[in-house]
Amino acid sequence: YATKALVNLVKKNFSDRGIVPIIEVDCKYCVDLASQFIELAKAQGLVIRKGKNHFLEKNADTEDLSKLLATYKPNDIFLMVNGSYTSGVMMKRISTYLKKPNLVFLGAYGWGDWSDGYPGKFASSFAYKGLRVAPWSLHANDKGFSSFKVKFEKLHATKPDQTISYVAYTSLY
Repeated sequence: YATKALVNLVKKNFSDRGIVPIIEVDCKYCVDLASQFIELAKAQGLVIRKGKNHFLEKNADTEDLSKLLATYKPNDIFLMVNGSYTSGVMMKRISTYLKKPNLVFLGAYGWGDWSDGYPGKFASSFAYKGLRVAPWSLHANDKGFSSFKVKFEKLHATKPDQTISYVAYTSLY
């Protein structure tokens, strides 16, 4: 679901831009999500700037940015479905290295919660945007969850008490 949400986000808002994936090679979730994203994005006609150097060979703090960004073209966006720390450091380093404001970085729930995750917390002289997607929301003010809760209470005469109820509901509707 996260992969489809990311592709839909790019298709709707950034379809005229190329996508540069930057992926932690030692993170199975990261590699799998990036591979799925690339496959779906290509099927949707999105441009992937893929090369052999889009995997982090060392770590976020010491990676050679000139090699990592070899296929980057102005106005491209970055796919960074990595862990929170790696993505945060890479956003700061890339925006500082390219000296270009308003770069766009895409991530998923591997970035962690905004209150304790690293993306957006490393200072750079150049402002950047970090957008992440998560498969669903269980917040009380979420319209989808509110609608589900009303229907559930009407049908069962009780409030839903398990997250799985909403997950099952969203997979059917």
